[in-house]
Amino acid sequence: MGKTAKLLDFVDFGDICRGCKVNCCRRFYAVLLDEEEKEFDGVASTLKTPLGRVKTLGDPNGKVCPFLSGEGFCKVYKDRPFDCRLWPIMVHYDFETDEYVIVLDLECPAAAEGRIPEDLIKRMIGTVKKAKLDKNWVKKYTLTPWPKKLVELERIKSPKDNNSM
Repeated sequence: MGKTAKLLDFVDFGDICRGCKVNCCRRFYAVLLDEEEKEFDGVASTLKTPLGRVKTLGDPNGKVCPFLSGEGFCKVYKDRPFDCRLWPIMVHYDFETDEYVIVLDLECPAAAEGRIPEDLIKRMIGTVKKAKLDKNWVKKYTLTPWPKKLVELERIKSPKDNNSM
């Protein structure tokens, strides 16, 4: 598991997601950080964006993550990538203001119904602020197709260089 994903070791949505009929992991995909690509080599898909390719587990065309069991559980939950740990929180790039925008995806029923504890959301946001996310990765991530039920939580000035937040 990548070092950035380890920053979110405290995130466990097991109780929050238990019994959910939507199973977001069947509907969406995870974009891998550059540091995670080798770990998932051979099972990751490639998705093209206007700024270059990203590797994903699953894809927007309906390909399901190869680590999702038939019962809808993650087979690598303790070793899941950063994007899986962070969702339904996402980091997007605002190309007009040069800011990172931390958003909550209301496609997640728990997020839409307010069932994610506020202190957990705040802790996740704080961790994202400390993570050194590559600016180019955040830009490409933003350009991948996502649902539009996003609620802005916070904005962060992006780093001056292209390497990290």
